[in-house]
Amino acid sequence: MQNNINASEIDTIVSLILKSARTEAEVGRVLNIIKLFLEQYYFVETGEKTFEENVKRVKDVENVTETDLTLLRQIHQYKSSSFKQESFYKALDDLAKALYSLPRVTLHVPIRLDGVSRERIGAWVQTNISPTVLVSIRVNPLLVAGCGIGWNSQYMEFSMDEKIKNNKDQLFSLLPKL
Repeated sequence: MQNNINASEIDTIVSLILKSARTEAEVGRVLNIIKLFLEQYYFVETGEKTFEENVKRVKDVENVTETDLTLLRQIHQYKSSSFKQESFYKALDDLAKALYSLPRVTLHVPIRLDGVSRERIGAWVQTNISPTVLVSIRVNPLLVAGCGIGWNSQYMEFSMDEKIKNNKDQLFSLLPKL
């Protein structure tokens, strides 16, 4: 079985995906939407297979945003050349490998972030660090009033707990004055 997606097409599709998916979790969600869409197109036996009908079936299973719809319209253009029926799972696997091999910055936070916060952080990282960096968000409830950042095999903590540990002697010297 021959894979019909080439490196240039993978790079183009990765760029399209990174415009809407900035975190590891979002990349997984978007890949799932693409897979569901292509499965609807290739394997569900219904009359006419229009873009809108396939999207409607995907929406029944997954929450699809307007940004996702834009991405699916762009992916729809590649379905006949890059995502052949007989090899689209292999093409999706190659696409996933390309996405998950991108460099990533890991953000350790004390609470689960909402979608708007994750989007803003991802946009900042892709604007200020690199457009091809994924953000991996890890919840660590032991962090107090701050976060930790992992990048290039280094971890830096910016929590209140870390500041107290680093300035313990100075803080203890202030206690008798209180």
